[in-house]
Amino acid sequence: MIQLAVYGNTPAIKNSKRLFCPRGCPGNISTNFKSKRPNLVHSKQFDIWYKANIKTIPHIFNVKRIARGLVIPVVILAYFYRETKRKFDYSNALDAIQDLIVAVGILRDDNANVVRTIPAGHEKDNVNPRCELYIFSAGEDYHEKLKELEEK
Repeated sequence: MIQLAVYGNTPAIKNSKRLFCPRGCPGNISTNFKSKRPNLVHSKQFDIWYKANIKTIPHIFNVKRIARGLVIPVVILAYFYRETKRKFDYSNALDAIQDLIVAVGILRDDNANVVRTIPAGHEKDNVNPRCELYIFSAGEDYHEKLKELEEK
């Protein structure tokens, strides 16, 4: 089992998209310069969280060693420590976590044949919001850890 933490309040990856045009679009609608279609980009909150963790994770954890030690398919248990008690959607938060894990190089892909991500629970921690990840290689038993996290 490999344990690592992703710091910050994990934002939703899908719910907060915004229209954007990098070259100043005519009128009030942002469009893609070539196709004249609106460009959808992630929210500013997501961009800040993503960029901070892309820089931080490789400095804290030995990503190459972690990636070499994993046997596919993997199971990831995710326990969230949220800034507030507001409702949130596990699937959006897990999508953001999986995309980040692929971006830093721990996994090559996040499709269903490679990774199974299970939300293990959440609680409030407004001082240090984060997501603790427990990564199990194929064949490792994750049920005991899942039960422990769910009982928190």
